[in-house]
Amino acid sequence: MFKQLFKTEETVQRHENGPVAESRAAYIEQCSNQGYSQDLLRRLAAIHLRVARDLALDPPRHVPLPEVLGALDRCPGKPAPKNGGKGSPRWQSHRKHTILWLGQAGLLESTAPALRPCAAWIDDFECWLRRDRGCAEGTVGVYSRWVGEFLSRIPEADTITVADLDLALRDKSAQGVSKQTLRIYGTALRTFLRHAEKRGWCQPGLSEAVMLPRIPRQASLPPIPSTEEIERLLESAASDRPTDLRDRAILLLLRGYGLRVGEVSALRLDDIDWDRARLQIRRPKTGRHDSFPLSSTVGQALARYIREARPRRPSRKVFLTLKAPFSPLGPSAISGLVHRRMQRIGVTGKRRGAHALRHAFARDLLAKGFAMHEIGECLGHRSPESTAYYAKVDLDALRTVADIDLEGLA
Repeated sequence: MFKQLFKTEETVQRHENGPVAESRAAYIEQCSNQGYSQDLLRRLAAIHLRVARDLALDPPRHVPLPEVLGALDRCPGKPAPKNGGKGSPRWQSHRKHTILWLGQAGLLESTAPALRPCAAWIDDFECWLRRDRGCAEGTVGVYSRWVGEFLSRIPEADTITVADLDLALRDKSAQGVSKQTLRIYGTALRTFLRHAEKRGWCQPGLSEAVMLPRIPRQASLPPIPSTEEIERLLESAASDRPTDLRDRAILLLLRGYGLRVGEVSALRLDDIDWDRARLQIRRPKTGRHDSFPLSSTVGQALARYIREARPRRPSRKVFLTLKAPFSPLGPSAISGLVHRRMQRIGVTGKRRGAHALRHAFARDLLAKGFAMHEIGECLGHRSPESTAYYAKVDLDALRTVADIDLEGLA
């Protein structure tokens, strides 16, 4: 690896003969495969060599983190405080990569706390959600995180009391979350406790003690940006910049097909059939695979992004980060980029999110006269009740119903 970075044989020999050369070369190669620039790789190689010599890693030994930070501070290339010091983004990057290298090489002294006794229960709970309940990965992640948060307050699962559950729900409510979020949090606890009761981890009957907030069905209108706001959103990504080429393709998929962010994140290059102009959508939430016609607008946006902006990486996922380390965009990253773009054009409130574009898609289908079951098919719903929520967005039709004269039926 060092021969690819440095021109002179003397420099190559200095790196190859230095302490823990194998692990240093392996980490630099890993960074190279992730798309980091040659300039950064050369800087990292030089800093890692200096740190390895400073810490006397020949023979290799476990090094406490404070020693590593001290060695970094003594590196000749460290910027002076007036130029940023430890706050310099470049130096922060160097420090991060040095710690990662030592950690991956097994040279960093572990300071990780011992696993909590409940960690094995959470792992078992996650497996059960996937295997027996068929839950999507997003649901598994949310339930696992919130159950872990709750169990961190409890010494052992068999000591959980009704008072503990009530206190957890009150504390979550005090954080200012919506009733819907509070209900999901309570559902996660109730689901875990039902599993724990079957496993004999806690006393029976606790799951029924989780009091979920009552939310009237169809109590609120879905948040939907206006057509003019959506047009401005698409216009905000109309340039030739790589970020705009990628984001425009994402926005058009959300807008034109009513996809969830997880479905956009899961899109693979093999899901685009250019010859037949078809788009296959994987539904992580339901496990379905749906096929749709690939519109010319979306197809052109995807083609431009893939040809001109997408990093040339082995990943088959369509949407990747545009800076090293190159990796697939997850659902949260897609949600974040939509939220930021909506914020910049002045969209406010709950209408400022990727899911709002899904609502707008359903609104447009209703306006065009599509039946509810047809809209449900397009949205990938399992239940007609899920689609019924979108009926409220057709306000003109609702006003027409409200204006019917019922005097003769009184």
